[in-house]
Amino acid sequence: MRKLLLPAVLALFSSIYCQGQTGVVDSLENIIATTGSDSIRIAAMLKLGVYYRSRNFDTARYFYQRALEESQHHGYARGMVAAYAGAGVTYGMEGEYPQAIIHFEKALAKARESNIPDLVFNQYNSLGIVYKRLGDYPRSYEWYNKAMALADSLQDPLKIADNQFSIAVLHDMMDEPDKALTLLRESLKNYTKAGRPVMSNIYNSIGVILAKANNYDSALHYYFIALEMDRKVDKKEAELIVMNNIGNAYRKTKRYKEAEKILLDALHEAEKVRLNQAKADILYNLSKTYVAQRQTDLALEYALKMLDLSKSLGSFLQIGEAYEVLSHIFEQKQDNTTALKYYKDFKAYQDSLFNQNKTKEFKTQQTMFDVYKKDQELAKQELELTYLNEKALLDKKWKFMLKASSALLLFTLLLLYQRYRHRLRHNELLKSKNAVIVSQKQHIEEMNETLEKRMLRAQMNPHFIFNSLSSIQHFVTVNDKASALKYLTKFSNLLRSVLETSTGVQVTLAEEIELIKIYLELESLRFDNEFKYEIKVDQRLDIYNLEIPLLLIQPYIENAILHGLLPSAKEDKLLNVTFEATDNAMRVSIEDNGIGRKAAQVIKEKKGYKKQSLGMSVTQKRLEMLEKNKDTTAAVTVADLYRDNGEPEGTRIIINIPQPINGES
Repeated sequence: MRKLLLPAVLALFSSIYCQGQTGVVDSLENIIATTGSDSIRIAAMLKLGVYYRSRNFDTARYFYQRALEESQHHGYARGMVAAYAGAGVTYGMEGEYPQAIIHFEKALAKARESNIPDLVFNQYNSLGIVYKRLGDYPRSYEWYNKAMALADSLQDPLKIADNQFSIAVLHDMMDEPDKALTLLRESLKNYTKAGRPVMSNIYNSIGVILAKANNYDSALHYYFIALEMDRKVDKKEAELIVMNNIGNAYRKTKRYKEAEKILLDALHEAEKVRLNQAKADILYNLSKTYVAQRQTDLALEYALKMLDLSKSLGSFLQIGEAYEVLSHIFEQKQDNTTALKYYKDFKAYQDSLFNQNKTKEFKTQQTMFDVYKKDQELAKQELELTYLNEKALLDKKWKFMLKASSALLLFTLLLLYQRYRHRLRHNELLKSKNAVIVSQKQHIEEMNETLEKRMLRAQMNPHFIFNSLSSIQHFVTVNDKASALKYLTKFSNLLRSVLETSTGVQVTLAEEIELIKIYLELESLRFDNEFKYEIKVDQRLDIYNLEIPLLLIQPYIENAILHGLLPSAKEDKLLNVTFEATDNAMRVSIEDNGIGRKAAQVIKEKKGYKKQSLGMSVTQKRLEMLEKNKDTTAAVTVADLYRDNGEPEGTRIIINIPQPINGES
């Protein structure tokens, strides 16, 4: 039976794959119900699993489970590996990566146990793919390297080529284009050596990497090879992707007529086969091509089509791109009001995409932690299984001793004494194991807290850098090159300081104060020195040894400048930042003589601001993290300041940070 599965699959493919989808399902289910061949039944179940995993995950898993049980019943190793691996792929498509890893590891264990090298290779690659999707590139690279070592030992050029392509994609994702190009070219050689037709997406991938390096002539060479291959096998979706890449390369090199021709051809094909995702990308390149030629009417026509299509697809990225192109078009038409409207829409979708990406990153980190918890649960289950086995053995001995006691009382007493000693030893073992379990639980809780702190810190840095880049964008927009260059120089110093502290969650108070000084210099420059500032530090504070979370104070300073000082009509706008030592906490005071909270809230409502800023909300969570295991509350209090006549005089924010916090992670 073990040699019959591949011929059986080939027979199934040749007999039923020429039928429609309903015919495929009916034929395979008929085979399962009527055939007497175990191998063909298993092949049909596996094929139904493949069919349904792109349509219904539960149904796909049902057929993989049937194939697994049938293979186990007949001792068919390849069937078991295929069933585990198929279920793993299904979980991966569903985003259930911890379950995907468990099933791939089961498939790997069975393939190793049965000494089937080609199936071992496949599971190495599958695990590499899962960890790549999780963003855990080191572990992905580790699995891919195991696959490469196995392929080398088998001297199989086809497996080597497949693995080189996978690793090349990983290097490209890690921004290592030179390594990716080298592996892609080696992969081409090995496909040729194996006598297998080269995959067109290798040529397209080489072209994309070359285009990123602005080497468009070489990129076009590889694009056209990929296009010819896709057309030969009628891979329409891949063909449209390559045609769009070619149009983009022509546009980048100002060969607008050639770009226009191939993009219009691609648009026509996309409309025929109703590939809307590809159509949206092509419309984007077409509108950009007409913008470059200042053909604003054509550019507007295609940009509006792209906007409508992107909205129907629900693609935040493409909706934002459409608004950006429309802003450029109306700028060319000298309709600055409409151009500004579309630019604001573009920025709003850009912010939404940023928040969407951060949410996705958080979910990925949570999934990686779930994988870690699954590993811990498996270890705990093994420990419990050992305990249950020992308990069952003890019960068996106990029953034997009870039967023996009826024959010889002395022998019974002796056995009871032995059992007593044995139970003492067993209790010691249980205590030891319980201590291990308690220790592991505490370790997991500590790791969870650390991950949460690092996640909040990771959310803070992009927000801070994004705001600084927006300031630079302001100078570029108003064509103030001198200020932009000066601001960029100071921002680079600030960014270097942030990056130098990126390995930890904490920085010294001295480093935090230095970052605040640079930030205030940047903001003062950005707003033409509209305000003055002063930083005071209590001499009792050991600023070189005291640590606080990086950029903890900055969002409150930013809030005071943007919403307190800048809207004020005063000439002597002033911001005071004071660091004071108290008995069991450090107190930070941020005081401005701006318009006050009530007036600032009125301005926010007029501008349509409803949500709390990302920086303020993240900082509040970071302060809450500092409260853990401290006697003092990490509190933030806000007080409105008034003149003697009752008019608003500004705002004072007091941040109470618990002490000591040295060594916190």
